[in-house]
Amino acid sequence: MVAKTPGPKTTPDLEDQMVTKVGVEPTAHAPESQSKEPSAPALADEAKAKNLSTLKDFRLIKKLGEGGMGTVYKAHQLSLDRIVAVKVPFRHLAKDPSFVARFYREARIMAKLDHPNILRCYSVGEENGWHYLAMEYIDGASMQSWLEKLGKLTVGDALHVAISCAHALQHAHEQGLIHRDVKPDNILVTSKGVVKVADMGLAKALSDDLGLSRTGTGAGTPHYMAPEQARDAKHVDARCDIYALGSMLYCFLTGATPFKGETYVDLLLEKEKGKFTPARRSNNNIPERLDLMLDKAMAAKPDLRYKSCAEFAKDLQGLNLANDALSFIQGAVPSSIIKSEAPTQPVATKLAPAKPGAPAPAAGKPGAAAPAGKTAAAGDVWYIVVPTDKGKSIKRKMTSPKVVELIKQKDFDLGTLASRSLKGPYRNLNYYKEFVPALESRLAHAKANRQAAKFHNAYEKIMAEEKTYKAKRKLQNLFRSVGGLISFGIFLIVVLSVLGGIGYYLYTQFK
Repeated sequence: MVAKTPGPKTTPDLEDQMVTKVGVEPTAHAPESQSKEPSAPALADEAKAKNLSTLKDFRLIKKLGEGGMGTVYKAHQLSLDRIVAVKVPFRHLAKDPSFVARFYREARIMAKLDHPNILRCYSVGEENGWHYLAMEYIDGASMQSWLEKLGKLTVGDALHVAISCAHALQHAHEQGLIHRDVKPDNILVTSKGVVKVADMGLAKALSDDLGLSRTGTGAGTPHYMAPEQARDAKHVDARCDIYALGSMLYCFLTGATPFKGETYVDLLLEKEKGKFTPARRSNNNIPERLDLMLDKAMAAKPDLRYKSCAEFAKDLQGLNLANDALSFIQGAVPSSIIKSEAPTQPVATKLAPAKPGAPAPAAGKPGAAAPAGKTAAAGDVWYIVVPTDKGKSIKRKMTSPKVVELIKQKDFDLGTLASRSLKGPYRNLNYYKEFVPALESRLAHAKANRQAAKFHNAYEKIMAEEKTYKAKRKLQNLFRSVGGLISFGIFLIVVLSVLGGIGYYLYTQFK
């Protein structure tokens, strides 16, 4: 269970968290050009011995934290005049070729990901034997720190964080990457309340040669790790992240992890059984539907879980209980604003001027149809991944109106991926604002159909119960009638027997 100890510190001590778990500054930041922080920062002893203060384009300001493999510094990127976090592996590890290969592999993995809820990688390099990885600087705290302060989250806040993480993980999965270590420590929240999934170092490409992975280890955190990952970390898929996300959401809602065990083996055995205390028993504010979603996300068998993080996120959003902004962050930015600021597609190509009197082209309006007799505007081209009859998939080129038409078809898969470019990246349709109204209409229609079907089934059930009740009543009435007749018959027999006995007695007396 998460201890209720003082949470995110408002002093620089919080910056001693490992890797990118960077703490909230005690006061509002002064402009970095006017920073009062010393130019000779307090670095690790190893770095001091080598007089490490700059790495190419990065001036190291101060140490933020230290993990098992290296140190993270707050740094100033000189060329772009911005603050970043720089991870520097320990020198003795940097001499190991296999470690260096993993380090650059981590950088390549992070560089593939471009999502508002994922910690961004800026650059990677080496100078004088010092390898470094520059990434986004987070002026906030981890969700683990917030859990330690709050004990547990409200349902609205817990769903906000989980949905943000689900979208981030879905983006990674679409790039062929899985995280493998989803936990509160690896979920950061900025001072503006933006959720960031961090520590992609354990992520692996589904098509990678796993020779660089550590053999025989679970490569995750036991309390949140899927049981199949504990058995064989090399051969897992995206469903292990869904399991970990469900476990983390359970912890957000209850303040405790779903499975207990004094030893690692005990914990794994409990997970294999798949039985845990329902979250509603610890928090009666949790709706029953959410409890069922947690059961599905944390199913012991991967085939019984959600098929994707997008599907999990859709169900969580369907509860309509998630807060638009985190309530425990003062001045938190609503998620709707974060999404609107996220890049979705390239700027549309400018069209040639229209002839006098001709209507203006609608290319600048997403979802608008091209004028009759003319081809679609250059910026209104989409590439959609669609399945074929042979079980494979192809990429089809079409316009926004055509995609909207497909969405309206009841047999169209809402999990279909789309991109503005043939080369990608391909994302779910709900990532693009052009298709959100059509998707919402389709989901609303589907919901109405489900409700109608549910009402019909309930009505049929009531009618069947009524028919059964009537049949039962008839049978009871029949039994009562038969019973009455039998009772009357017995009574009649008794009366006749008594009368016959009396008659026989009188006959014998007066004979």
